[in-house]
Amino acid sequence: SLVLSLRDALGGGAWVDVFNATVNGSFSLQHTLNASLVPIAAGEVEPRLRFFPEVLPTTDIENLSDNAPYRLRGIYNYTMLSESQLRGEATNTQFEVVDHLGNGVGIVMLGTYDVLFNGSQVTSVVDPLSNQISPTWNLNATLRAGDYPLAIVFSGSDDYVPSTWNSSLRVMAEISWNFTVADDWVHIGNSTRFFGNLSDGFYGDRVLNNGSALSILMGTEEGPVDLAIGTLNTTTGEFSFNVTAPTTFPGGVYEVQLLADFLAFAPEGGPYFQFVDPNGPQGPPSGISLNWGIESEVIVTPELEGIELLIGDTIDLRAHITDITDGSDIEDATVEWFLDWNGANTSLGTVQTLADGNASLQWTATGLGPGYYDIGVVVADDVTDPIAVGNRRHLGNLSIVNLTVQAESVVVIDVAPTVVEADSTFNVLGRVLDADDNTRPINGFLRLEAYWDDEPDELLITGAQTATNGSFNLSLTSDVLRDGTTRGNRTLLVQVIEDSSPFYLPSNTTTGMLVKGVTDFEQLQPRNALIINRGRSVDLSAQLVEASDMFTPLGGETVAIKVHETWFTEVQTDPEGFANASFLFDLNHPLGIITVEFHYNGSFDLVDDRANLSTVTVRSTTVLLIDAITANPTSGSSFNVTGTVVSDNGSGLENRDGSVLPANVLFAIDGQPVGFTVGGGSVGVGGAWTATISLGQTFERGSHNLSATYVPSVNFYVGSNDTAPFDSRGTTSVFFLDPVLDGLGAPSLNDRTERGDDMDVRVMVQDNTGAPVVNADVVITLIGSDGPLDVPVVITVVTDASGMAQDVMTLPANLTVGEASLKAEYAGLPGTTGLVGSNATTRFVVLASTEIVITEAPVSLVAGDAFDVRGTLLDDLGLPLTKDGTPSLAIVHLLVDGVPVSSVETDASNGSFLLSYVLPASTDPGLHQVSVQFKGGRDWVDPIGVGDPANPEYYLPSQTDVDFNVSMPSKILLTSG
Repeated sequence: SLVLSLRDALGGGAWVDVFNATVNGSFSLQHTLNASLVPIAAGEVEPRLRFFPEVLPTTDIENLSDNAPYRLRGIYNYTMLSESQLRGEATNTQFEVVDHLGNGVGIVMLGTYDVLFNGSQVTSVVDPLSNQISPTWNLNATLRAGDYPLAIVFSGSDDYVPSTWNSSLRVMAEISWNFTVADDWVHIGNSTRFFGNLSDGFYGDRVLNNGSALSILMGTEEGPVDLAIGTLNTTTGEFSFNVTAPTTFPGGVYEVQLLADFLAFAPEGGPYFQFVDPNGPQGPPSGISLNWGIESEVIVTPELEGIELLIGDTIDLRAHITDITDGSDIEDATVEWFLDWNGANTSLGTVQTLADGNASLQWTATGLGPGYYDIGVVVADDVTDPIAVGNRRHLGNLSIVNLTVQAESVVVIDVAPTVVEADSTFNVLGRVLDADDNTRPINGFLRLEAYWDDEPDELLITGAQTATNGSFNLSLTSDVLRDGTTRGNRTLLVQVIEDSSPFYLPSNTTTGMLVKGVTDFEQLQPRNALIINRGRSVDLSAQLVEASDMFTPLGGETVAIKVHETWFTEVQTDPEGFANASFLFDLNHPLGIITVEFHYNGSFDLVDDRANLSTVTVRSTTVLLIDAITANPTSGSSFNVTGTVVSDNGSGLENRDGSVLPANVLFAIDGQPVGFTVGGGSVGVGGAWTATISLGQTFERGSHNLSATYVPSVNFYVGSNDTAPFDSRGTTSVFFLDPVLDGLGAPSLNDRTERGDDMDVRVMVQDNTGAPVVNADVVITLIGSDGPLDVPVVITVVTDASGMAQDVMTLPANLTVGEASLKAEYAGLPGTTGLVGSNATTRFVVLASTEIVITEAPVSLVAGDAFDVRGTLLDDLGLPLTKDGTPSLAIVHLLVDGVPVSSVETDASNGSFLLSYVLPASTDPGLHQVSVQFKGGRDWVDPIGVGDPANPEYYLPSQTDVDFNVSMPSKILLTSG
């Protein structure tokens, strides 16, 4: 292998292998150096050629110093740093040159560099001092915008080979423009359109295919303001922008510029067009611009929003006119003031604003009445100025000033009392007039106040409102604060309250009047209710005071006193104002509450007064008498008691008008109000009364005291009472304990007794208090169900300590059956405190036995035979049974061997019966029994409910038996002969 290596001859350094080739013997090699593979700068180099045998472990280096020096020639690479160049101007191009290693700093740029533009050499650069060269030449002013061929031709040097670099140069054309606005004047906040186009400044062709950023700026004192940004239409070369007039800058004419930035969206290599100031570098700078007017509005600010002005006074009306956007002052604006805006609209004058935006007009209020007015401060529209620097347009505006026109007022009193009573209400009538013109109606309401001129702090009335015509009717009282009113001649002042009307100033007037003090009687005695008997005296007193002056005592005044219908001698009040007297009530004085009157007749400056005292009640004592009691009542009975109640002068109980006073007498017996009732007892004419005393059923017999009491229902009589003795008797009650009735009042089943038997009898005797009556003889009599017995049956029993008595009564054998009665009688105990006798009855049931006699019956029968049974059913006396005293049938039953087989009714007149029966053929032969049975009464005979319903009651059951024989019939059958 053959290896060629190079290194920098001056600096040394590492060897760089250039190539490695395989050779065999003689060789001749050519190798093209690749600049990117040879990292050695151009200049003198040291070569080395080495041989590496493939089979022998040896090497050889060829000495090449015989042909030294050796040089490595490099290659230049070019980069254009500048972009588009403006036609008609000297170019300002710049190129950067680097060697094959990419190094530019430190390389030696010896040689000539020719610059060719659009096929022609335009300039040369010789031995530049750095690797950046800046050739310049003049571009033809008629070149069209576009890319033109550009070349740099290097003729070569010792260290660098000749080379040619080809590229292109973009030539820019200056532009011409058309910039227009749709509306010269635009109101703030409204929009308009800015539009136009850009063209080649020499040829007039539209600027196409060159993206351009456009912006519209408005020049202000604060600097430019962006109105719109956008791009040029690259297809048509036109532009259009909607712009809203700013609302932050005052009205006026502004310069609006169109800025075209061709670099913002330029293609690679730079833009094709450029704006060139038509004034050149020597003239003042200019641009694409036009004048644009912004129409604004004015703000009218009056110095005062509200004015109060007295008729005839003069005032300076002032207003400040500013732009609505920034509040800047507006000069030379026409300001006009109108009185009664939206009404008469009377012009007060016109003034131009000064430089500070202020306008002032002097005006005197004449020829108008009090009231509210609106003053219109008006600035008219100013929209006629043309587009010129310094001109402006504004829409007008107005503000309202609230004007209150005032007048002096006059108070006139038409009617007022000359004399008033302190603390009373009195009326003052009058009018409030317009002092400027008394005939002019008052505008609106006014409010008034009134006071005594010597007491201005005590307003008798305040805030009283007049009528719409100014008239007033004041209802006043002399002492609003209740701190006392001074009596005598006084002056009343009535005035209009300040600010009570926005249209009238306050005023006042006065009137004189006599104020009379109000008197009153205080501390009337006796203060508390007093009851006094006739024949005694009462002390009377009252204090006379001036109530309207804090109740000041009035001494030395004459007071008259009247008791009921009697006048006293007049008395003089003492220094403390007291009038004192004493009055005696005789025995004929009317009773009840009486009225004491204190009279004061007044004076020049004091009003009269009267006071009544109704705390005294005149009363009378009474005397109650009971007439002797001759009645001897029993418990549960009534008796009459009479008597009288009279007053201290012997008259009956009467009202003051002479009518009988309704009154009642209350009663008690032995000190108790119970155990009796009272009827009547009302006190009548002359005091007489009658009462009916009804003793209770349990009132105890004996000697008693009856007390009668009169308790007044009115306070003009005193009560009284009396007592009288009387005796009363008791009552008794006899009770049967055996026999007794059941709860339904019927005889008890337990007390049924067969006639002829003994019956137990028990009774009890009690008095009306429920206490037993001891040793009482009680006579008990038997009464049959059909009435008293022909032979009376009577027994007498005596009660023991418990009030009970008992004995045995034998009932007659022939007593009629049914419900019999017992009557017990007690004769009582004699005397005015004894007992009244009593009696009682009871009932019990009398039963009777029965007997069945069989007079005919079978003795021997053959099975299948018929037979009859005859007989009678009679009571224990051998008589037919009866019902309510009348003979009655009864039901008897036939039983064979104890089995009922038939029944039949007996003959009511004699009790006979006939029973028939056919003996069954199946009856067994032998001894049998036939029976006749009577079941007795149904409701009163045991067993209860078994007897037949048709049977008469109160008869006991019975049965009679008879034996008989039964034989079987027989026959002989011959079976052979």
